Amino acid sequence: MNPCNRIYLIALLTIVLWIPETWGQTYKNVEITPRSAVGGNAQELNLYTSQFLQTNTPATNSVSNEVFVHQIGNYNKFSADVQSSFGSVTAYQFGDQNETFISKKAIGIREHILQNGDNNIFYDIGVNPELLYSGRVIQSGSNQKLYVLGNNSLSNRMRINMRGNNQTVIIRNVSRQ
Repeated sequence: MNPCNRIYLIALLTIVLWIPETWGQTYKNVEITPRSAVGGNAQELNLYTSQFLQTNTPATNSVSNEVFVHQIGNYNKFSADVQSSFGSVTAYQFGDQNETFISKKAIGIREHILQNGDNNIFYDIGVNPELLYSGRVIQSGSNQKLYVLGNNSLSNRMRINMRGNNQTVIIRNVSRQ
């Protein structure tokens, strides 16, 4: 075999083997039915929720949980204690000595955190289990402190944007007995 043909053959095989295949499917005439119309019962959901949140082994109940942490800088800290059936927690820490701590229990969790600057602190500590939780926090600046203590329907889907320097915000969702 000619050396030139051999090179072409190797290049062709490399291209064929390294190009990924993508397959897709289009759904036509598909009816999407809400869960409530299917026969979902609130009592059944509450029973499932209470059973799930009382277990000490969330990994066995896990369907799809993701925690993504992107850190650029020095001495950044991220800690998450999240128990959920499905969830996504994404944290971006750009700068030095940023700190994030999350402690949540819910069936579904979606939280996005961006800390852009130095010495920013964010604590999100949920006390009561929730059905679904969604939150977004953006801290742009330096020496910002945000503490979210407890949870209720008002704090769910809360979007918090902090800009500037040397700010402290404390959100208390704890009921007094």
